[in-house]
Amino acid sequence: ELSPLGLTMTKEGVWANLDAGSLEAAIELEDRTQTLCVQAGYLAEGARAFNEKRKPRFNSGA
Repeated sequence: ELSPLGLTMTKEGVWANLDAGSLEAAIELEDRTQTLCVQAGYLAEGARAFNEKRKPRFNSGA
């Protein structure tokens, strides 16, 4: 089960990085994306679900 935010950000990042212009710009975009996904709470829910051997329950705000 994939985080809806993570999946969306990954797809957008792939397309954005085609025109990033440099490796540094692509890395900066990826850094911002990772920060947003962690702050959304999806990482914590994914880890809890894994530890509890259940499917994650992703909702707004996780």
